Amino acid sequence: MALTARDSDASLRPRWPDVPFALDRSYMHYGAFADEPVLFFSLEPVASYVSGIGVPEDDVAAIMVGLGPDDEGTGEVVGIHVYPLLAEAARKPAHWRRLAEPDPPAELVAAFVAEVSGLFERYWRPAPPIDEQFARTGRIMGTAPDAPTGNPTP
Repeated sequence: MALTARDSDASLRPRWPDVPFALDRSYMHYGAFADEPVLFFSLEPVASYVSGIGVPEDDVAAIMVGLGPDDEGTGEVVGIHVYPLLAEAARKPAHWRRLAEPDPPAELVAAFVAEVSGLFERYWRPAPPIDEQFARTGRIMGTAPDAPTGNPTP
């Protein structure tokens, strides 16, 4: 697949932290109800939005990008979000299940961060413009005006 100018636009690509990951400088939480661990690269959670990585075989994790005081993205990766972890464990690396433990081993968390960083470097691309996303969703659901069997809604 050829990269477009939009795909390679460095200004759109979040920056992975320059500081090496350290468990003692991070905040990890596993929400059992949602079955989603989140890991912040800081001692406390920070305002952020989730950006999917887009791994073709299985989208297993997302990055969290910081938000500034004006609610605009800072462009800095501030954490990792994994969605449903245990419910989808068979599709995820087996050792990720241990992230649900109250105190997962530091070497496991560090390996997890390294794996997600590698996925981010290999697969992340900017999301298409929102109108393109809506149009694609409409075509998939058959409701877009240009969908072959669509029933456009007024």
